[in-house]
Amino acid sequence: MKDWLTNFAQPFLANKYQTVAIAALLLYFLLTQSWLFAVLMVVCAGALYLAEKADANKESDGAGEQKERKSFIPENIGNKLEALNNSKVLYIILVLALVIFIIFKKTGGLGLAAGFIGGIALLALVLVEVLIGLYKGGIGNEIKESVTALLVALVVWFGLSLLLGVPSPINAIVSCSMVPQLERGDLVLLQGGEPNAPEWKMTSAEIAQITNVGKVTFLGADASELSGLDSNGQLEVNGSLFFYCIAQNFATAECKYFVNKPDAVREEHGPISFYYSMCKRVGRNDAQSGYTPCISSIEYKGQRISENISNSVVVYQSPASDLFALEGDTIHRVFVRIRDENGKYYVLTKGDNNAYFDLQAYVGNQNGQEIDRGNSLVSGAQIKGKVLQPIPYVGYFKIFLSGVMQPGLLAMDQGCDTVFEKFKSS
Repeated sequence: MKDWLTNFAQPFLANKYQTVAIAALLLYFLLTQSWLFAVLMVVCAGALYLAEKADANKESDGAGEQKERKSFIPENIGNKLEALNNSKVLYIILVLALVIFIIFKKTGGLGLAAGFIGGIALLALVLVEVLIGLYKGGIGNEIKESVTALLVALVVWFGLSLLLGVPSPINAIVSCSMVPQLERGDLVLLQGGEPNAPEWKMTSAEIAQITNVGKVTFLGADASELSGLDSNGQLEVNGSLFFYCIAQNFATAECKYFVNKPDAVREEHGPISFYYSMCKRVGRNDAQSGYTPCISSIEYKGQRISENISNSVVVYQSPASDLFALEGDTIHRVFVRIRDENGKYYVLTKGDNNAYFDLQAYVGNQNGQEIDRGNSLVSGAQIKGKVLQPIPYVGYFKIFLSGVMQPGLLAMDQGCDTVFEKFKSS
């Protein structure tokens, strides 16, 4: 029995650093009870055990004699791979591509090309490293090194998750919807807890009425001059009047009224009234400025709330049927927190550089493709964390790498060149 335990423990005792990493991950599992994570931990530990055991057997079999190393990679190819790796050419291409992408990200073609070249260079770099590992140390050694690197990454990732109280401690800003407070390319560190924002108490029935279908009232307008109004003199729109008018190219009578008198328009989503005003957009980097209707405040039972940049910025995941689900996680500011009689809370969110709430976004037909999607009210369960601290530029690495699979991320975002005047000096 003693010999069996000794033989079993030998692979783990051979590398104390790996054993400490596995112990740290085991402690995390005990604290969080994450069974998916437990499976991952067992797979890593098993792979390390088998690789160490195989090496131990090879050393035992080859004791007292020098055995020729065999590899399925020919020596001439292995030497060329090592020479390529030692030259650092792929590293240089990767760094240059990233720098060119950051500098020329707004010019379209050059930035896009740099993104693709950098992605190919990264894939080539990983492949070369793996092949060299197989050539020099064999499959067992490569498995050990790869799993060890994975274990270190997991320890850091889940350690931060546990410390900050969030399942995913970092994310990246991939659009310009939060400038100038958060820039595209910022990496953001997240923390747990409820977002900081004004709170309204509502019943579950009232909250159920807050949908992406709005009813618009044109205050002081002559109803006979407007089209599409119902018997109550209101216009029903998917998403918002803002997106309705975008689809109509602002050519209809009600859209022209909206552009000329945005402060005379009230849009209702259930018990909440949304109010517009005319907002000035000012240029960044000599971009042209102009004016656009935008949301200025919302109201519920006489309680009126305006935009406040001291409210928390959150990262949330939209349901698969929502419009924003097409772009992955959303990182926007909480305008108001809504709590029902059971203590469950929801949030209304908005990008600082957007003229509308997330709930008001809607796309029917785009470039001949039927989208027909809007967004739903965000529940607290969808929130992944609050933004604790942005780290400039580091998030470009995610955009840079993801762009190989999603080229749209590499292209220039709408709204990057202008911001609302009220935020420019913030």
